[in-house]
Amino acid sequence: MDSQSYADILELLDMAGRQDLIVELQSLKCKIVDECYNPKEDIKKSKLKKNKEPYSDDEGSAEEENIKVKIDQEGFYSIDSDD
Repeated sequence: MDSQSYADILELLDMAGRQDLIVELQSLKCKIVDECYNPKEDIKKSKLKKNKEPYSDDEGSAEEENIKVKIDQEGFYSIDSDD
């Protein structure tokens, strides 16, 4: 983790009033912060973007499947084979 992300997390914890977690993270700073780490700009941006579906509900690459299931006496479902 880069030092800016670490500082941002501490700031959020401070705003939430979680001093106990701030103390915990400060004791672990040398293990979780890499001063040499410099994430590429596109990596940072991609993490900030919402996960957008490339297809709408009525289009896509998947095909609908029809599977027969059977329920045993105890209520467990299993795939019904044609055998």
